Amino acid sequence: MRDYRTRDSNKLKVIPSLVGDDAEWKEPIQNSETQTKFIMSLIEFAKSQDTDGLDFDWEYSCSDYKSLYNQFIKELHLAVQETFGDGFLLTTAVGAGKNTIDDCYEIEPLGQLLDLIHLMTYNYHSIYDKQTGYSSSIYPKSIEKGEAQQFNTEWSAAYLIE
Repeated sequence: MRDYRTRDSNKLKVIPSLVGDDAEWKEPIQNSETQTKFIMSLIEFAKSQDTDGLDFDWEYSCSDYKSLYNQFIKELHLAVQETFGDGFLLTTAVGAGKNTIDDCYEIEPLGQLLDLIHLMTYNYHSIYDKQTGYSSSIYPKSIEKGEAQQFNTEWSAAYLIE
């Protein structure tokens, strides 16, 4: 991975993203023993690949798993601090809808442990909606009423930092 950095710029940050859903994530973080093993493998991977950080895109860590996810991030944060110090970046991607944010994440503790939280604002509307809308609106449309006024980046970002 480090080869990319030497080609054009030594300022490039290499942060691989681990992507999965509840079915893929629940086993490695289900208890302290499996979390420790998973964290150690992530640390070894980051060392061997000389990465600048790790990103986690768990879609979505809802219901029973959101507390486990926070515990995992807390333990990973401690291991990263001990191994790499402050320069190593930990980031996550979170869903942008109010219900997803409320049901799936404990944002305040994550904000204390992570360097960046990426807001996935690309999926506000889809083929399943009864009304056509931009998949990634920056601002609400004037015709949107009620809950539909929340389906835009401006609203989601404000809610996330509230």
